[in-house]
Amino acid sequence: MTSAHARVSRARAPSTLAPRSLRATQIALVLLGLASSAHAAFEPVRYTSSDAARLKDSYLLEPQSAKQIYYDQLGWSDVRTDPYDSYPYPADVSIDTTKNCYVEISSSMSRGYYNLKSWTPAQASGRNSTRNVVVYLTHEGPCGACSSLHDLAAYMKHIDMQTPSKRCGIAFFWSFDGTKTCLKSRLNLSDRCAAVWAYNIFASRKSTQNGGALQICTQYLGGNADSLDPIVDATGNPCDPDPATAGDYPCLAKINGQPACDDSRIWTAGSPFRINACLQADECRSGPVFKLYAGRTRRASGLISSIPRPETDPVTHFDLIRRASEPRRWDKWMWRLAWRRLFGDRFN
Repeated sequence: MTSAHARVSRARAPSTLAPRSLRATQIALVLLGLASSAHAAFEPVRYTSSDAARLKDSYLLEPQSAKQIYYDQLGWSDVRTDPYDSYPYPADVSIDTTKNCYVEISSSMSRGYYNLKSWTPAQASGRNSTRNVVVYLTHEGPCGACSSLHDLAAYMKHIDMQTPSKRCGIAFFWSFDGTKTCLKSRLNLSDRCAAVWAYNIFASRKSTQNGGALQICTQYLGGNADSLDPIVDATGNPCDPDPATAGDYPCLAKINGQPACDDSRIWTAGSPFRINACLQADECRSGPVFKLYAGRTRRASGLISSIPRPETDPVTHFDLIRRASEPRRWDKWMWRLAWRRLFGDRFN
């Protein structure tokens, strides 16, 4: 964890950094999303289990704005409703790429409370210049069910989330509730986030013709093939959007009108970022709906992944971790509680 990483972790408004060096201002602009040239050069950060524990133990399970995200932004008020039913394959999923997900903390909040906001970088910068308010970039792209700091801690702790999720899917093959409970237990995900993961597993289990990856992934269920072995299914490439070259199962899913897997490096032979056919099918077919509803991905959060990625978004979380490590101060509600225990209502 270098000092350079620490300097880019807080989404400060550029105006508040004016007295600092030009380099510091440039770093802040990149963090706020006003510049993107650093994407290719950014090295994802490996956080420690202690970092993850500080976040998990210092903030509430869900932000105060959770219902606003689930109900208003995603239209997902009932966790029992499968998001994939709203986007039958091949769907064109709309994701507002002009916005990122930010953590908002104000001095009026009791310790551990926070809001999540889907803002443009300009909106975040303006809010961050407000007195007694601090804003942190937590991941690129709009907020979703996995954007909480509880889930960030889980993503930090478990670099390999693929293996436990695959085991949960196999162990509870016919049970959504069992799969979700297993994901919460093994990965310590929040309830809504675990639900998105479980729905993703069930969507990928559908036949390939219906947008799933059943035929393609069958060969990996027994664990006989390396999960990163660059094998393309003999019947075609499940990520290639071009029916002329993809074979039997082209990927017709889209995000904002563009092929879901527009980065051909994950399915091109000879690419160091090429992943096996099962992961290709899951990412290109089930991935768009997962990205919309989950919000947070490892790549968008600047986290190391067990799956090789071409680039990782320039996001770090050290300032937020440091804030979680500060000595616990007595907030107003704690003073009131202590007063009532000592004196009751005799002086009211």
